[in-house]
Amino acid sequence: MACIRYEDFERDKVGAIGRLAEQFGLTAPHDILARVDVAYQPPGDRSVSWDRFFGLATLARIEAIGAEAMRERGYRSLAGHAPTQLEPGHRV
Repeated sequence: MACIRYEDFERDKVGAIGRLAEQFGLTAPHDILARVDVAYQPPGDRSVSWDRFFGLATLARIEAIGAEAMRERGYRSLAGHAPTQLEPGHRV
């Protein structure tokens, strides 16, 4: 299993893909630099808060399942916040 933090990928896309390929014993036969910033889908609506997008119950479940992995990767956790304690518009 391999993990790449989104922020690390955004900072160095070619390097992140190269390190990932290396972990799986693969080599990159082609230069991908010209393609790493191509948008393959339309951008999402960033004005929608996480709780509105997922719903409070689902957001709490994501937290319950992923809290430890989030902490290990340096992401802020919602631990200690019951779904009813989240304010509308709360962003993670």
